[in-house]
Amino acid sequence: MQLTHSEALALLLCLRQSATHGALPDIRSFASAGLKIETLLPAPLQDHCGRLLAEAEFKAPPVSDSSSVLDTLLALQVALADRSKVAIHYDSLHDGGVIEVVIRPYRLAHINRGWYIIAHSEQANAVRTFKIERLTQMRVPDERYELEPEFGLERYLGNAWLMILGDKEYRVRVRFHPDVASNVDEVCWHQTQQTRWEDDGWLTFEVDVAGIGEISWWVLGYGDRAQVIDPPELREVIAERAAGMYQYYHTPDHH
Repeated sequence: MQLTHSEALALLLCLRQSATHGALPDIRSFASAGLKIETLLPAPLQDHCGRLLAEAEFKAPPVSDSSSVLDTLLALQVALADRSKVAIHYDSLHDGGVIEVVIRPYRLAHINRGWYIIAHSEQANAVRTFKIERLTQMRVPDERYELEPEFGLERYLGNAWLMILGDKEYRVRVRFHPDVASNVDEVCWHQTQQTRWEDDGWLTFEVDVAGIGEISWWVLGYGDRAQVIDPPELREVIAERAAGMYQYYHTPDHH
């Protein structure tokens, strides 16, 4: 394969980054693949890429340890390819314990620090999201299913801030202090976001989201450098949590 300098470097950088990312369940395979590809390159390409790779570092974001679910991920991949139903025992936070569910897998997805299986639940007769680490048992009966032709991950998640789809759409408007305004503005947080710089140096951030639960934690992460303008429901959530935080630090001997 005749790779250009930029193509070889891009491929090896991708494999190097993948091999250091905790989200991947079998990072040794990425490291091994990168080494094999590098050894097959012509000597001038090896020298060129080697010098640049030696000075490239990747710091992975916090993620769940996926190595413990490698076997489960592989089994779910096979079930997806075969269109096989899967019977699972699932430690559900929503239900407060382990539930038994028969699912029809639609997508494997790594979202927000963890691996999930997006699947149709036969018990709920609806598509649900299951975190792989919470599957306590799994069995693949000899039953097939048809994948919904219209299903797509983007369509399923809709305007969720990250992955939890609320039952109501909100236009969220937040003002950010000049100390953090540039940090907010330089990142694409959501597909609907719009930003506007104000004369006083503050940044107005607007976004359309389905549900306010997830975005409330993001706003709280900026502390007193973020001010929610709309909607009133989000202002109330932030005020309640801020009041709870105040109690932690201003109540004598509070534990």
